[in-house]
Amino acid sequence: MIVALEQGTSAAVGGAIATAVLFPLDVLRTKLAVSTDKSESSTKTVLRIIRTQGVSGLFGGLSPKLLQSSLGKFLYFIFYTTF
Repeated sequence: MIVALEQGTSAAVGGAIATAVLFPLDVLRTKLAVSTDKSESSTKTVLRIIRTQGVSGLFGGLSPKLLQSSLGKFLYFIFYTTF
């Protein structure tokens, strides 16, 4: 059971780090997908987000995504290792 907790915890931490690092790209992808101006480049979109919302605009909604990612990976590895 200790091994399962170790693997689950490391998967949760790794998932949280990956989610936090890549989350701004996910926000950018979503903003580009719903944009009415299809000719706007990704660089211009990032600059627009930073100008209107600040850097925190790239990380809006990160907390629930971190919880979802970490918990999902933790539970997966706990059950995978246990069973």
